[in-house]
Amino acid sequence: MNSATQRSAMPPAAPAITAGQQLSLSQAVISAVVGLALWFAGTQLVLWGGRLGWLDQSSLWITYVLTIPSGWVTVWLVKAAAGLRPAQVLAAVAVGSAAATLTDGLALSWARSLYGPTPELVLPGAALILWGAGWVFVAAYLELWRSAK
Repeated sequence: MNSATQRSAMPPAAPAITAGQQLSLSQAVISAVVGLALWFAGTQLVLWGGRLGWLDQSSLWITYVLTIPSGWVTVWLVKAAAGLRPAQVLAAVAVGSAAATLTDGLALSWARSLYGPTPELVLPGAALILWGAGWVFVAAYLELWRSAK
C-alpha cells in the first residue's frame, strides 16, 4: 500500500473548535456547576416523583413527555449563568453533561438512595435523567443551528 492510498483510507480530520466556540475557564466551571446542580435536582425530582407515582409504568410516559422541555430550560440556564454566545452553548452543555454524567455513574454505584429506596424506582429514575440529558443536547444543537442561520 503506498502513502497516497493510506491517506485516502484515513477518516477526515475533525473540525477544529473555533475561537467563537471556545469556553473560558470561568464559563467551563460555571457550566460544570450548573450541570451538577441540575443533575442533583433531577435526582431529587426522581426521588420525590417516585414516591408520588410518577415513575409507575402506567404513567411513566407522561413523565417522559413532561421532561422534554427541560432541555430548553437547561440551555437557557447555562447560557444565562455562564454568559454564553450561541456558538458556545453546545460546548458548555458538553462540559456540564460530562460533569453530571460522571457524577451520575458514581452515584448509581455508591449512592443509589439519591434516586429512590428500591431498584424498581432507581432504574426508571436513572433512565429518566438520561432521557432529560439527551434533550439538553438536542436543545443545544438546535440553538447552535438556529444561530448559524
